[in-house]
Amino acid sequence: MWGHWKPHLHDHLTAFNDTHIAMALLGASPVDVDIDTWLEAASAFALHGRGSHQQLADTTGQRIVTAVAKFKKGDYESTVQLLLPVRNDVDSIGGSHAQRDIVHQLLIQACLRSGEPQHSRLAHYLLNQRLAERPTSHLTKRLIERLQTRAASE
Repeated sequence: MWGHWKPHLHDHLTAFNDTHIAMALLGASPVDVDIDTWLEAASAFALHGRGSHQQLADTTGQRIVTAVAKFKKGDYESTVQLLLPVRNDVDSIGGSHAQRDIVHQLLIQACLRSGEPQHSRLAHYLLNQRLAERPTSHLTKRLIERLQTRAASE
């Protein structure tokens, strides 16, 4: 995936593209790009004055991109703090339902990996909400089982 996105690293055309570039960039091993420099460039792009819908998409995209970087570094608490306020705005960045769902999955994974008790409660809430929306989702059921196993061992 990274090989496909690398030529577009500094395009910063849309929040959707930046989000996907960030995921490819941070998933690549070894990463041959300075993520902090790239995030600064993406942030500068997002701050350009444009219409209110596009500004919402850029702000949401910027938070998602930063959250992906925090998740990669193991900073799950910051990941939750970044994604929670924009979880209902993810549609503004574009992409398919499945592509946008990755953001929701990332938030749930960060909640599950965080050591904060309130994040376990948040994961429970998000997973129940997800189960109501997707009652046949095997992924959701596995994540609920993981949360229950973790709660039982605490």
